[in-house]
Amino acid sequence: VIHLGMREESSKEADTLAKGNKKAQGGVHRIEGYKTEGEITYNGKKLDLKTREGLSQFQDALSTGPDKMPKDQAKKFVDFLATQKNESRDELAQLGLKFHQTGEGKLPVNRLVLSGHGFDGEISGEGEGSFKLTDVEALAKVFPKGAAKIEHVAVSACFCASKEHFETLRNTFPNLKSAFAYN
Repeated sequence: VIHLGMREESSKEADTLAKGNKKAQGGVHRIEGYKTEGEITYNGKKLDLKTREGLSQFQDALSTGPDKMPKDQAKKFVDFLATQKNESRDELAQLGLKFHQTGEGKLPVNRLVLSGHGFDGEISGEGEGSFKLTDVEALAKVFPKGAAKIEHVAVSACFCASKEHFETLRNTFPNLKSAFAYN
C-alpha cells in the first residue's frame, strides 16, 4: 500500500493499514505530506523543490542516485513538479518516486490511499499543500509502468466521489479493479 497522508491525523489510517499489511507482504509505504512544505530529502540531501536550483538538483539526483531514472524521464518528472503549487511539490515528488519504484518492481504494491481534507477532487492538508486527482493522473503519465500496477484506490477525503472523479481514477490507473471515495 502506498499511503499519502496530507494531515497528521492520516497517520492513524496508515497505522491501521500497517496492522493488516505486514512488511513481508509489501507493507505500507508512507508519504507524510504534513511534515514539510515543498522540501524533500533525497539520497541524503535536503532539497527545496520550491526553487529552480532545488528542482535542478533533484533532477540530477534522480538519474545518478539510487533510483537510476532515465534522464528524459527525470526531466519530465521535474517539469511536471515545476507546474505544481510550491507547497505540494514534496508530496507529488514522493508519490512519483513510489510510482517509479513500483514500475521497476522495487516496491511490491497494488493499492493507493490518498488521505486528507477534500473538496471536488482536491486533497489538502492543514497548510497550503494540495493537489487534484487530475494532478495524480498527469503524474501517472510520467510513470505509466507504476500506475499500471495500482489496482485499488481509496480517496479518504470529503467530496471526492463523483462520476467525473471515478473516471479520472480509471484513466489514471489502467488496471483499476476498485475505487473508494465518499461525499
